[in-house]
Amino acid sequence: MGSAARGAGGFRPPRAGRGWPAAIAVALVLCGCAASPIVPEDAARFPVRIDGRHGFIDGRGRLAIAPAWRNAGAFRGGLAPVQSPDTERWGYVDAAGALRIPAQFLAAEPFREGVAAVRTERGVGYLRPDGTWAIAARFAGGTAFSEGAALVAFERNVAGVAAVTYGFVDRRGEWVLEPGFADAGSFAEGVAPVRRMGERFGYVDRQGRTVIAPRFDRALPFGDGLAPVRADDGRWGLIDRRGEFVVPPTFVGARRFAEGLAPVLDASNRWGYVDAAGRFVIAPAFTEADPFEHGLARVTLDGRVGYVDRRGRFVWAPR
Repeated sequence: MGSAARGAGGFRPPRAGRGWPAAIAVALVLCGCAASPIVPEDAARFPVRIDGRHGFIDGRGRLAIAPAWRNAGAFRGGLAPVQSPDTERWGYVDAAGALRIPAQFLAAEPFREGVAAVRTERGVGYLRPDGTWAIAARFAGGTAFSEGAALVAFERNVAGVAAVTYGFVDRRGEWVLEPGFADAGSFAEGVAPVRRMGERFGYVDRQGRTVIAPRFDRALPFGDGLAPVRADDGRWGLIDRRGEFVVPPTFVGARRFAEGLAPVLDASNRWGYVDAAGRFVIAPAFTEADPFEHGLARVTLDGRVGYVDRRGRFVWAPR
């Protein structure tokens, strides 16, 4: 969580100086779970850590699922990824806490648009909620689906050297935009940030046409009509769909807009939240801050994790 710019979740292939652990072979098996209490699929659940184990709270900060997991991710579509404390493999639980897909993956992402990215020894693929493959594991990396497309990494051997490029696939695993980007982010509001070889970051539409010229040092997906981008001096600001700065680049770091607010890092090296005009709505006070989702945002205060509402009030105090 230490990056100044965090895009959508997912699995990236290793870069220079960074390696992944060896992938582990897994087989998909549906979970024969006992009946669990009926909980609405869209019930808000947020992962929290209590006494070394992860459970989930509801939107009011009340414990909804007892802590039992080594780690856990966000609920989406009625399921959340959880990591077994015994095997360190990942599976999925429902909103009542019942294990629906057994813990058998090396890594697992939250569901989005009906599928979830999981990692096996064959690479990254996409899983349906019933535990069957929507797209077989074959990519070097991949992020969650957004607007019907997922950013995936494709690895090939060029003159004995592994080269990684990025492209986008649809729900059938067919190419929306074939791999050819040196870096990219997810589609949002019809466009995606991309960097072609030897160029800077700009934005393209689903046909691969440039809609915002490549002139940024770094760029993140749009949200609420704005996108965080990094200028030549290393500072972050917010641009509109024309590529013009609405909020000048004055922040040390920034993350995507969601629910009307964006996390930004100021000169004091603390994260707060700004509105579309760049005004602080929640004062910089956190060592880490995630975008809002379902009315709450996960924040870190000197190593302790909590959740705040849109007024900056703690629903779950850091612990």
